[in-house]
Amino acid sequence: MSISSDVTIIIPVHNRILFLPQILEYYRYFKDRIKPRIIVADSSSPENLNQNGDVIKKFNDVNVAHIPIQGTNRTLFHKIAEALDSVETEFCVCCADDDFITASGLEKAVEFLKNNKDFVAAHGNYISFYTKSSFSNNHEEFYWQPIYSDHSIKANLPSERLTDQFLNYKQTLYAVHRTGVLKNIYREIMANLDTEVKVLLFSELLSAMLVSIAGKIKDLDVFYSARREHATYQGQHIKWPLIRDYAKDGRLEGESVEFKECIVMSLLEAQPGLSQREAGIIVNEGFNASLKIGLPPDRFRHLVLNTSNFLKDKNAPPWTYNMLKKIYRTFVPVKRGGKAGDFSGTDLAQYNDDLQTLKDVVLNHTRRQKQ
Repeated sequence: MSISSDVTIIIPVHNRILFLPQILEYYRYFKDRIKPRIIVADSSSPENLNQNGDVIKKFNDVNVAHIPIQGTNRTLFHKIAEALDSVETEFCVCCADDDFITASGLEKAVEFLKNNKDFVAAHGNYISFYTKSSFSNNHEEFYWQPIYSDHSIKANLPSERLTDQFLNYKQTLYAVHRTGVLKNIYREIMANLDTEVKVLLFSELLSAMLVSIAGKIKDLDVFYSARREHATYQGQHIKWPLIRDYAKDGRLEGESVEFKECIVMSLLEAQPGLSQREAGIIVNEGFNASLKIGLPPDRFRHLVLNTSNFLKDKNAPPWTYNMLKKIYRTFVPVKRGGKAGDFSGTDLAQYNDDLQTLKDVVLNHTRRQKQ
């Protein structure tokens, strides 16, 4: 039996049918090599829910379950939490419908966790990617660049792992987790973040902090995931609240109370020798330090995206912000190091075949969309 049959992939979907065929096609390509269970957690409208159901029926050779998520204001994190109730495998991973957890990444992460019981989550090297038409022949080209730093969390004490995670933050939202740990994390998220704003502000960060308290996190030297830049939201304009904006206008302190308290209580449970005061200091100092750490902003990118969002708010014609997006994508390969080649000359050279397969799936899907 394939080692990856012990993992479930949760794919949250909301009113978007563009990318589901693409990710299912990718896993179909590897069906003889990896055999994960896939759950499509779908909060779409009835019409789009039916369309996604029709897509899934075409992939009857892949183990896919389609779970409707009912109710209003069902965020990404609500969908994951509800889908987790249906997960029975030893390991679980979440993957956005426009992204990929690679076959090699899935295999290596599951294998590592099986052989290292003190680690509770594992992931690896991520790239971001997008496609754009070539000026010379109008063919779609695939551009990629590495994202996120490489850092494992492996101290023995939960408090030391938590501090390490605050100071060397790498998101774990899309890492492979032990299912029991991931279920506990989402129970805490849903129980402690009681408004949509708090869920959107803190869920990703809270999940990373709670998993570091639960155990060690391995950052593997493997091509683990590919994340799409600037995906189309099919008419949706999603305003995601940003922690830095709340910090600037003074709202962060009030909004972060439950977030911090949840981490403190989890830390005390994992490390009973700490006093509540000591745990509170660790969390406050770690959170404050994390707010001051980060890569310098890409000012060109933020200028384009902020202008685009302003135009959307003013109900400007779609062509205006689509033009800005094209301008950004024209310059981004040079400005941000995007590459059209393979992994040759990098530490991931052994995964060139994996990258080529992913490119083929993405470009074939993009061409079909334009026909």
